[in-house]
Amino acid sequence: LLSRHGEVGDGAASSVFFDPSTKRCVTFDHLAQKCALVSDEEAAELSSESALEAHREASGDDLRATLQSHLCEHYMKGNYPFGTCVVHRKKSGGKGEYAICISSTVYKASSYWSGRWTSEWVLDNASNGSSLKGSCHVATHYYENGNVQFRSNRDFHIKDLGLKEGADPKEVAKQVAKHLSDQEFTYQEELQEALRDFSETTFKKLRRQLPLTQLTFPWKTGAASLAAELMARDK
Repeated sequence: LLSRHGEVGDGAASSVFFDPSTKRCVTFDHLAQKCALVSDEEAAELSSESALEAHREASGDDLRATLQSHLCEHYMKGNYPFGTCVVHRKKSGGKGEYAICISSTVYKASSYWSGRWTSEWVLDNASNGSSLKGSCHVATHYYENGNVQFRSNRDFHIKDLGLKEGADPKEVAKQVAKHLSDQEFTYQEELQEALRDFSETTFKKLRRQLPLTQLTFPWKTGAASLAAELMARDK
């Protein structure tokens, strides 16, 4: 999963990304939209040895590994079976900060729709208390006999997770998964309710109204030949 937290180098100019799960680097061609696995030596040449070493060190963090393992096993499988989750220990902004990146995309070409869910959460596991903030982005596209797109996003902030200083990584992972699940589930429920109302009001106004007979015109039959005959007579 490519994200700004895995960039090895100078931000947007970087094309090298580090995966903390496998401890390997990939290059990404932004124009061709393709990834390629590279060796550590090649990654160091394309970015810098110091930046790569910082990512390697962060990937070995015990809480980072526990968070990713717990979320993948107990949250992703049940909620995002087509998605993936990666946890980074942040390079800057504090020793106890962890970035949780979630992405799930579904393409249904046969049904003419696609959808994408992305969310990013930052856990601040400070000595004076743990907090969790995040954002979710949803995008859907329906293109059967038309082109309808829907986009939505929301920010979250949980000031206190109720964790004590020096809490066991497994307990931290459980609490993070619980709060994350509660927030995202509530957001999804509200989205479904909003879309249900949308389909019953706005969508109906966009649709072509039926005539007084309440019957659709049989365009595929010979009933439309009269119009063609009249046009031919006028000529």
